[in-house]
Amino acid sequence: MKTKIKKFLSITMALTMLSGLFPGNAMNANAAESTVTFGQDIGNQSGTMTLTLVTSAPHSDHDNISFTSWDYDEVKKRFEDTEKNEFNCLPQTAGNYKLERDVVLSETWVVPDGVTNLCLCGSYITADGDFVTIEVGKNAVLNIFDDPLGSYSGAHRGMIRHADGKYGSGVRVQGSFTLNGGCITGNPVIADGAGVYIDAGTFTMNGGEISENAAGDFSRNDVDNGKGGGVYVGADATFTMNGGSIKENMAKIEGSAVRSEERR
Repeated sequence: MKTKIKKFLSITMALTMLSGLFPGNAMNANAAESTVTFGQDIGNQSGTMTLTLVTSAPHSDHDNISFTSWDYDEVKKRFEDTEKNEFNCLPQTAGNYKLERDVVLSETWVVPDGVTNLCLCGSYITADGDFVTIEVGKNAVLNIFDDPLGSYSGAHRGMIRHADGKYGSGVRVQGSFTLNGGCITGNPVIADGAGVYIDAGTFTMNGGEISENAAGDFSRNDVDNGKGGGVYVGADATFTMNGGSIKENMAKIEGSAVRSEERR
């Protein structure tokens, strides 16, 4: 097992997942080599790097949160535009919400200031355009949960993604974002940070998955871009990974799994 630590480390990954400490939890086949790999540039262009952390207890417990269904009646209270409905927009005020159907966004969902807890409940949030799916501003806190077994649609996991042929990051962070469950997948960008782009602020990953995202313009050899297929960590940002997995992402230049810039 190789451990690589560079001077300006802005990614913290908890080591309490080691299988010897928690025999009841099993790592996947790729985790043994990649779980405790540290550094600014994690992964390669082929997208084969997998980071999987297994913890002693689930971090996605949300039994103490009382969620309100995000439905049409709630939307009508907040929008006079009758073209907006629960299918194409998300909450504009902070609170605790659960989705009961898929949402196809026609513009970026800017998370409202304050604390928002959102349970995907197996639903899909899809960006149907060339824009960031979810934007977490500097005064916003977003905690994502998932409950696929209790979803309206069966047992599939909730997802944050882009429609086919559309481009943009899955989540862009300037405030505080925590992923406890669900999957950020299928988000291609021409530049950096496909899955999660942490411009500033913090991103904590307690569970869930970041997979099959791609950073960079692979169609042009004269364009030098594409860092952080899974997660891009800016110089003023912090990424902490306590659990979950980052796998099968691609980056044209650096860090198919994670790219972290040096601190200023």
